[in-house]
Amino acid sequence: MRTFIFFLAMAAVAAAQPGANYVLELPDVAVRPGESYRVACRVPVAAQLQLTVTGEGRSLYTRERGGVPPRKWVEWEMRTPHETSLDAWPQRVNIALTISNAAKEPVNAIFVLQRQPEKSLRRSDPLDQFDRTGFDPNPAQPPKSTSGILRFWVGVESDVNISIVPDRRDAQPVYKNEERNLGRGSHRHRWDLKGAKGVWAPSGRYVAIVRCIERSTKRWQDLQTVLLRIE
Repeated sequence: MRTFIFFLAMAAVAAAQPGANYVLELPDVAVRPGESYRVACRVPVAAQLQLTVTGEGRSLYTRERGGVPPRKWVEWEMRTPHETSLDAWPQRVNIALTISNAAKEPVNAIFVLQRQPEKSLRRSDPLDQFDRTGFDPNPAQPPKSTSGILRFWVGVESDVNISIVPDRRDAQPVYKNEERNLGRGSHRHRWDLKGAKGVWAPSGRYVAIVRCIERSTKRWQDLQTVLLRIE
């Protein structure tokens, strides 16, 4: 009897500790030596978080945060080494957020990267400006759902590149589009849930990537990702 009770207890513990990891990745991000960046995320469920930066086969930066409550903004300040440093970064890097120990799939998790302005320029936006970032409905169920709305924030007048990518390594976007000359504020982009060939996107997990390219400098200013599911 004790053995049976012990077995049930162990089964309950195993069920309460899902082993899936969820990754929100910003690939091929252009960075410059000695610049500051703000990295932030908000996950709808309690989870453990790991931030990693890699480039040219090297691990460049790693930070972890455990026991993060649901919907709480977590923020890191990151500065690239100067170009004369022995640990200088390459010009392009991959920046990833890994979400683990989540009780359920964290759809509408948000991952944000901002290029920090110099002191003489405007101050960074407060993180609550990104509270509107997300995807609705999530999960989406075509053909019952005939479209989805991607919401995102633009901090300064920008051209915005949007892509929807399956959440697996080296996957190609199923959808790409561009919004030009968007002003500061919240914006919405409608996706018909279809790929390039005009058929419904396959069921699975996807990452929406929003790149805001500042019109005056032609450099990215804000990068945002959202985790979404198609059923």
